[in-house]
Amino acid sequence: MRPRTSVLVCNYNNGPFIHECLASVLAQSPSPDEIIVADDGSTDDSLVTLSRFEPRVTVLRMEHGSGTKIQNQARVLQAAFENCTGDIVFLLDGDDSFLPGKIEAYVKAFAANPRAVMVQAPMVLIDGDGRGIGLDIDAKRHWRDPLAEMYRRQEVNIHYATSALAFRRTYLEQRFPWVDDLHGLAIDTALAIVAPLHGTVFTMDEPFSSWRRHDNAATVIEPVHFFGETEKKRDYFNRYCRTHSFRPLRRWSSPRYWVFWMRNRLLPKTLPQWARQLRWFFLSDAQRQALLRKQE
Repeated sequence: MRPRTSVLVCNYNNGPFIHECLASVLAQSPSPDEIIVADDGSTDDSLVTLSRFEPRVTVLRMEHGSGTKIQNQARVLQAAFENCTGDIVFLLDGDDSFLPGKIEAYVKAFAANPRAVMVQAPMVLIDGDGRGIGLDIDAKRHWRDPLAEMYRRQEVNIHYATSALAFRRTYLEQRFPWVDDLHGLAIDTALAIVAPLHGTVFTMDEPFSSWRRHDNAATVIEPVHFFGETEKKRDYFNRYCRTHSFRPLRRWSSPRYWVFWMRNRLLPKTLPQWARQLRWFFLSDAQRQALLRKQE
């Protein structure tokens, strides 16, 4: 029996992109069983666009939250989850989009990996006009046994961003209603980094989402400090482990962590950027074009 699928879209003032976002989901074959958009009190023309998709799309019109961007996103995502019925739940930001074949590929991945609580894949990077500008891919996110490697390497960067993620409902039911303090982490991060504690994480090699890097994107306006963000993730992971009786990381016992700490203290911004750019440059022209054509 085919599992029921839900796509949860978080939106706030993504008027220029929300039509493309939803159209990419509706174009999937098979179509998702339900699409729920939780709008955090948008003040642009998002709601006008969203009304055109009803009733194919369920729109939750919420008042804009009084918290931080991270807290507001967590609040609207929880509201969307409370209104969904899917066995497999896809996350999607209102300025991103799905590539063809995503839902079918993810459903097959969950079926082939019965213990998987999370499935993810790399993402094609696009600019505000939808032009391909690169590929978000990282070898650490493709480990066959993420939990074992997390403990062995004292590593927590095992997940892609929001729109690349899908979760099994049984896992999300353990995390919602949201009771954890996010400690400054985005909700996709908080969900993803502890997922290996509850089951397996499966990562596909082919990209199935487009991640839009436009001028108003939160992580473009306020770029993430790689070292500081990684330290917050480790602290959150350990706090979660101690609260739920899992084994925490012992970062200072790992030579790899010492290397990471010294490297990022010396070059806190440039080194991770260089590494990601080099991965893209090492691809052949044919490989680049094949990946970029998927988002056209």
